[in-house]
Amino acid sequence: MTLDSLHFLALIFLSLLAFTFSPSLLLRKLIFSAATGYFFCSYFINDLLGAAILFVTLALSYCAIVRLITHKTPWLLWLSISGVVLLFPAILYSSSIFLTLDIGLKAVTVLGYAYILLKLVHMLTDAYQGVLHKIPIWDFVIYNLNFLTLVAGPIQRFLEFQTEWNTLGNSEAELSAGYTYLHRIANGYLQMVVLSPLVRRIPEALGSLISSEAAIDMIAFYTRPIYLYLNFAGYTSIVIGVGLLFGFKLPENFNKPWRATDFLDLWQRWHITLTNWMRDYVFTPLYKILLMPFKTRQTQLAIMLYFITFVIQGLWHRINAEFMWYALTLGFGAALAKAVQVGLAKRLGKKQAKAFAATKQFSLPYFVLNYHIFAVSMHFIRDFL
Repeated sequence: MTLDSLHFLALIFLSLLAFTFSPSLLLRKLIFSAATGYFFCSYFINDLLGAAILFVTLALSYCAIVRLITHKTPWLLWLSISGVVLLFPAILYSSSIFLTLDIGLKAVTVLGYAYILLKLVHMLTDAYQGVLHKIPIWDFVIYNLNFLTLVAGPIQRFLEFQTEWNTLGNSEAELSAGYTYLHRIANGYLQMVVLSPLVRRIPEALGSLISSEAAIDMIAFYTRPIYLYLNFAGYTSIVIGVGLLFGFKLPENFNKPWRATDFLDLWQRWHITLTNWMRDYVFTPLYKILLMPFKTRQTQLAIMLYFITFVIQGLWHRINAEFMWYALTLGFGAALAKAVQVGLAKRLGKKQAKAFAATKQFSLPYFVLNYHIFAVSMHFIRDFL
């Protein structure tokens, strides 16, 4: 089931119809849970083994989270995170097992198990740090399998989800804003279903006019980031709009990325929830651990960690040769942006550096450079887009 299918639209329409006329919070929760379960089963109908592995992972993780809430045991935290992280590629790349057993499509890959991985690591860490206190099993399952965020995010934190889950559909103000939410959904479909396919077909359409394959490849190189933005941002607008109709305020995932001043700013505007997750659970912990040994080289440490964090962020999508080059390009772009920030500040001072970075003689060529870095990263994974 895809977001642009009649199957999905029928699911949303029927679920919202029942949801809107439900007199109690319990009934609304049951309806939303049924929609999540149906969406989940539509992927796993041909992959029972994948479903079993995923539920075993969720069950073990839930037990570890509950234990960590009451017993702050470091070894359990690291054992649980290591187990989830190691199981992630084992599930995604056990293709020989799935082919041998003739199970069918690898639904775990399609579903975006990587997003569930991030949610589990987030919950394990926050449970150990005392951020999470009470996690009913129902809340845990729906949070991780929420059909609005299951396939491609955005990544909502558990406490935000739990607050909205426990007041689901109670806000009259949100119901009165239904037109605004429907407008956002319509704009999302316009971007994802109409505009992104048009942009994707530009190189093919120009192929009849241009005889040079190199020229066509170059056009594809420059239009690919635009296509991906329209497709991904459109998808995000749809699920955020649908979520608002149900009473969920999912976090924004895009914020005018074309206005980015450098590569780091780009990723503060593009897939925002993933960038923030990597900052909170990769960059910041590593920085705190390594700060004392590298206290006299904080600048070099920050540049190195930006590189490492963005390489991990790239490999989170998939682990193969293409995504390795994609990850290295992201790491290079992030490290370069930080190095330029530091270099300008040392040379001009922070205030003058900020003013100079805003001038057209710097910002325009710098934007071109960063667009090329981003386009190169997309080029390495073009077969997966």
